[in-house]
Amino acid sequence: MGGGSIMQGLRLGLLVLLCCLALCPAPVQGDKVLVMPVDRSHWLSMKLLVKELAARGHEMIVLVPDTSILIQGSDYYRTETFRVPYSKAQLDENVNKLKDAAFLKAPDIMYIFVNVQHLVHFTTMQMKGCEGLLYDEPLMQRLRGERFQMMLTDPFLPCGSIIAESFNIPAVYFSRGIPCGLDEKLTDFMQEFVDESGEGGFVVFTLGSMISQMPEEKAKQFFDAFSRIPQRVVWRYTGVVPENAPDNVRLMKWLPQNDLLGHPKVKAFITHGGTHGIYEGICNSVPMVMLPLFGDQSDNVHRMTVRGVGEVLTLFDITSDKLVEALNKVINDKRSDIMLT
Repeated sequence: MGGGSIMQGLRLGLLVLLCCLALCPAPVQGDKVLVMPVDRSHWLSMKLLVKELAARGHEMIVLVPDTSILIQGSDYYRTETFRVPYSKAQLDENVNKLKDAAFLKAPDIMYIFVNVQHLVHFTTMQMKGCEGLLYDEPLMQRLRGERFQMMLTDPFLPCGSIIAESFNIPAVYFSRGIPCGLDEKLTDFMQEFVDESGEGGFVVFTLGSMISQMPEEKAKQFFDAFSRIPQRVVWRYTGVVPENAPDNVRLMKWLPQNDLLGHPKVKAFITHGGTHGIYEGICNSVPMVMLPLFGDQSDNVHRMTVRGVGEVLTLFDITSDKLVEALNKVINDKRSDIMLT
């Protein structure tokens, strides 16, 4: 065998070896990560990252207030619960004031001040919860003894930053909005409903993790609008249902938002304009009808409308006619398709 053939054989062997090494899973040395989330929609985004880090061998410990709504125990992370100086009833009361302001009051200058006032009160409650954690000396000492390698924290509150500084560990700030979660299979019950939606397809409707009910008269406007469109509707709603509710509407206590938005027959997304939903709508190229409630949602929906990917309505003066018109526009307007691709 000539020298050239030998070298060629060596190169081929080296290439095969490198390919084998690339295909073999590398040994994983997992870190111990302390997680400081913010409840509700903030957690829905962060939870995806926590789950993926755990799947890659990292030990995840999540700090949870004892009034938590959505942060529950899990097989892929451990929780440490801390006490806060307010009850779930007090937290719900503050959230309800925000919701009532969106449904029942006109969006004028005074509304803006009232909305900010409610948000300040809500943030103040969260800060008190932060103090409850930081002044829980037995818990803090126990956490310090676990020797975490890093802190994953939501920048909405300073608790995580303070703990990271105290423990002398780096902090990673999670900005909400992982564009798309990993797709999961729909339940047979839901799969059948959307698969059989025909050429009209279907619409996804949810106002986020905080709102699954609305005043009965408002809800009637939505039911009436949905009875007048050819699409089926999957709606996260637990409120009063009229006797003449249309057959094309499927009501859910909870819905797999990202998986529905990724379905090939989805035509539109009715959303409150939260960061989580906006990113999933963009990622799945679904045009949106947006109904902002409070917080950063008005800013989010403005950014979408100026880019031509949605229509904005207000819950205060919504009518079935306005909703039907907006849905028809985003479903049939090819400009939305261009802007989302």
